[in-house]
Amino acid sequence: MNRKKIQFIALIIALLSVFPSITRAQQETYNYKQALQSLQNKDTQAAIAYLYKDLANNPKNSKAWMLMSGAYGMLNNADSALFAIDNAIKFAPKTNENMLVACYKAKAEYLQAMGFTELQLKTLNQGVKQLPKSIDMLKLRGEFYSNNNDNEKAIADYKKILSIDRDNVDAMSEIGVQYLDEDKVDESLKWFNKALATDNSHTASKFGRALAYLGKKELDPALDDLTQLLKETESNRIKQMILSLADSTEIQSRVINKISTLSQAEPKETIWLLTLGDIHNNKEQYEQARQYFQKAYEIKQTADIATELARQYFAENNYAPAKKWATQAIELARDSSETNDNIASCITFLGQINFDQGNYTEAIKYYTQSIQEIKNNANARFFRAQAYIFAGKQKEALADLNEALETASGGTELAYVWRGWLLNQLGKKLEAQGDFRNAIEQDSVPYPAYPTFISQHFLGIDATAKQTAKSYLEISENKGAHIEVACLYALLGDKPMAVRHLELGIEKGYCSFPYIRNHPWLKSLRGYPDYEKLIKKYSR
Repeated sequence: MNRKKIQFIALIIALLSVFPSITRAQQETYNYKQALQSLQNKDTQAAIAYLYKDLANNPKNSKAWMLMSGAYGMLNNADSALFAIDNAIKFAPKTNENMLVACYKAKAEYLQAMGFTELQLKTLNQGVKQLPKSIDMLKLRGEFYSNNNDNEKAIADYKKILSIDRDNVDAMSEIGVQYLDEDKVDESLKWFNKALATDNSHTASKFGRALAYLGKKELDPALDDLTQLLKETESNRIKQMILSLADSTEIQSRVINKISTLSQAEPKETIWLLTLGDIHNNKEQYEQARQYFQKAYEIKQTADIATELARQYFAENNYAPAKKWATQAIELARDSSETNDNIASCITFLGQINFDQGNYTEAIKYYTQSIQEIKNNANARFFRAQAYIFAGKQKEALADLNEALETASGGTELAYVWRGWLLNQLGKKLEAQGDFRNAIEQDSVPYPAYPTFISQHFLGIDATAKQTAKSYLEISENKGAHIEVACLYALLGDKPMAVRHLELGIEKGYCSFPYIRNHPWLKSLRGYPDYEKLIKKYSR
């Protein structure tokens, strides 16, 4: 039987949500404790051995069966994981609702990861049949119906929850979500309002109501809810929604007026100033953005705000104040005992400023400091590799790219492209082709971009590369998109087309001119009159 692998993270989430309640309900044996410790240390085989010893003494220990299921899940042994979870359900005390719900949840997640949707529903139905008054079990099935676009059945389960607990605001809110998903906006508003009448602080209902108001094109009450949520949660998701609304030319002024009014009413509240700064930043009105960030900084001196000020100057190639504020951000991050991640991020940004300026030795120095803050700092290693490449130090760059690809959790497509290019330079053609194929695979969702068409060129499929680049330009809002396409045409030897894309990129606001001057993929343009004229015009 062909089965999809069970995802490790999903299994861990399912199990960790279970163990505390199970531990309180049943006494742990020595072997069980050792198994749990082994599992936490990722020694899965040792955990399984301990569990077999435990089950030899007590074959009906449902808690051991459940842990056994998780262990086999981590090994992607789907059959054994399902056998163990079935035994956990079979032997679980019928009065232990938490245990049973946890078992059904784990089994359903296994089946979902394997792509067995019908069996997943059958499992949830069994759980509801065994625990008809369990709110958690009904919620699990309601979520299943919702995820599979069966809104009517999802609503029925959430209403069953309300028949058990009439004040369950989560169920009310979920009913609102289902109606909103069906574009029944007025009905959804009724349920969101009902939930908020029960608990005015219910975040999900307030967010849902804002979406419903937007669906009715009622901007003012939608903004009321969104701004309240922004102040209460400081959620980046909420802020991005507000910024998206401000991007619309028709309603931009209304959004700005709303935030400005709130800022005037609460002059010491930095969230409004920062939001106004972000709105102007998105409109590339950097001077206005700086004014708001500066006001926010006068109220609260934080590394984040100092970094925002640095970014505004950096966006205009105003390097001196950008470096000043980036350095200030590092000092504030250290003084406020922020995490090493945040400190490293500030140092990496200072490296980016120097890289953009063409100061590769300085950039390497700061990237190295960032790596010293966090050893497995894949981003800083990738950026340092680029700086090494631009400085002509290929050996050092290759070492950093190897390490970055070894430690990165995602977003590795560009690292594969650059390593493939370096391997090509070193004559390791076969290894290079593997990296280019990996880059294309990593870059395929949602739309192929820069890593794909550059890799396609190096794989010898230039016609496809040109078509990918053309499609990329049609959808990309990145100011550097034309610069990236220029690299492709320079590698192809089409100098007029490469320079034309450089010009288009600059016209759209791209201003990192040392990058254009020193990029190794644009090397073929050196000495070409139109390129040299362009470089001379923007040399500083």
